[in-house]
Amino acid sequence: MTDDTTNETSVSPDAVEEPKPSSAKKAGAKPVARKIAHNAVIGSGDTDPVLYSKARVPGRTQNQKSLTVLHIQRRLADEGFAEAASAPGGKYEELTTLAVQKYQESLGDEPTGLLTRAQFEELFRDDPNVTITLDTIEDH
Repeated sequence: MTDDTTNETSVSPDAVEEPKPSSAKKAGAKPVARKIAHNAVIGSGDTDPVLYSKARVPGRTQNQKSLTVLHIQRRLADEGFAEAASAPGGKYEELTTLAVQKYQESLGDEPTGLLTRAQFEELFRDDPNVTITLDTIEDH
């Protein structure tokens, strides 16, 4: 892991494969606002890619678990949204949707349960564990 605390954002029309989580690390402490775990990389690199296209409820034929969703849940829990900590790891379902809605309300935004591109970037701002990829042109 590097000491560089800036995360990169890229917009790519090409499909980027998201690595599958090898294991989920359990958090031991209660979340505190803007506290970012510095050891939350799941993959083998210095950072994990988080793909905006994966920040939603998957279709019936798509993978039900996602490394991106696991990191969304981690960040929401870090921000104090307990529903995300109770959600099944990597699955975007009711508890994750509720946590996203509460996060959106905290920003003064409409609580849709789906992150906009700007909300996605804000959630991962200053997170050294991830590299943000905005791989869709429009919001969900």
